[in-house]
Amino acid sequence: MNHRTTSNPIFRDKYFDITAENDCQMTVSGTVTRTSLLLMLAVLSAAFSWTRKYASLDDILSKIALFSMLGFGCCLFTCFKPLLAKYSAPLYAILEGLALGAISFLVEMEYHGDRIVIQAVALTFGVFSVMLFIYKTGIIKVNEKFTMVLFASTMGIAVVYLMSWV
Repeated sequence: MNHRTTSNPIFRDKYFDITAENDCQMTVSGTVTRTSLLLMLAVLSAAFSWTRKYASLDDILSKIALFSMLGFGCCLFTCFKPLLAKYSAPLYAILEGLALGAISFLVEMEYHGDRIVIQAVALTFGVFSVMLFIYKTGIIKVNEKFTMVLFASTMGIAVVYLMSWV
């Protein structure tokens, strides 16, 4: 993607230029480290939220709504102030983890003992870890062809899900 032709505030040139005052450069290793840290923050806050004892269904739903709205606000803040992402990204990860934990608790209440949440978390961690590993080791080279294959695969899955939903 050419960030020079977009109006998206995250992709403005000033955030990609390396100058004397902004001598930081994004690396694969730094990205993997920060991504792993944010994931761990989300998982820990989700575990905290999931293991809470909620007073009622309304209590759970109000927590989900609150954490989701705060997380969305944090996301919007980061979009318009990307230089402050080192502070807002961990907050976003924690808020979304809290929301996901409450949602997971709600699902566990609905499907007693089916371990749906445990399976979903295990699969997510497995896929995430493997993809992060093969990306960091260079097994996957992200280029235009890879992007198109990934896009086509995602659209194929979306069509299958949409058909099964209808």
